[in-house]
Amino acid sequence: MVVQNGLSSLEELLLSLADSSEDILVKAETIIRALLDFSKKQPEFIKLYCRLTTTENSDVIAGFSQRIEAMSASVYTVAISNAQRTGDVRDDIN
Repeated sequence: MVVQNGLSSLEELLLSLADSSEDILVKAETIIRALLDFSKKQPEFIKLYCRLTTTENSDVIAGFSQRIEAMSASVYTVAISNAQRTGDVRDDIN
């Protein structure tokens, strides 16, 4: 499905950025810029996603929303864990 392919591409991009060795602030900026760039290059995907998420909340649409939320959480978890290992973020923050 088109949305699943778009989500997979976005997830792959974000996880590769989150796992980079950059300082956490540089990494955050890189992720934000990548999201903006993805949105500019994939406007149809963004429009489709917005339409799907603003319609009745079917099981399929709820699944997409959950996948995006899980993807975001994974990206942030990887980025923060790496930053804790390098000392950019205190290790007592979850």
